[in-house]
Amino acid sequence: METQDYFESLLHYKGVIDNIARYSDRVVFMTYGVKSLRKIQEDVKPYARYNIAIALRAGDFKSETEFSSFIDEISSLTGANVFIVQNLRQWDRLPLE
Repeated sequence: METQDYFESLLHYKGVIDNIARYSDRVVFMTYGVKSLRKIQEDVKPYARYNIAIALRAGDFKSETEFSSFIDEISSLTGANVFIVQNLRQWDRLPLE
């Protein structure tokens, strides 16, 4: 998903996220293709009161180290402590450095 598509879909669903959260254990933000920490933080911030998870696509990262650092930074910025890896095979193939 292109970055622009992600933002358009987020805006489309913004009005229903409160309803989804009310009937769900967790709201998952799928941020595939988005590597702007600031943008993810801005998009997730209004929903910090909910139990959230952030889904990341392993193929968006060059190494396991980059992937891990991104998770650490996003966690610090958003308070999210649950992350979902889309495509574990890709993650398993990431070089360490």
